[in-house]
Amino acid sequence: MAYLGLAAYLLFSSKLREYGPLIWTLSSGIIFTTLGCELLYAIHEEYGYLALRNICFQILSLILLLTYVKDESDLLL
Repeated sequence: MAYLGLAAYLLFSSKLREYGPLIWTLSSGIIFTTLGCELLYAIHEEYGYLALRNICFQILSLILLLTYVKDESDLLL
């Protein structure tokens, strides 16, 4: 329901229409977190694995950010 509300708001709001691709890109993390297995590992209290995985993905994200984003036009990339 939240994604339907977001879609309706982006469709009818002229102020946010230009930010639509960025908003969809950032909000896609919500659905991917829901579909992921993070809850399963939290239930089994494997916090070491969760912490290590998060650190690795943060480092990978930083490397990719510094590699691909050179100016404002590369924001969605």
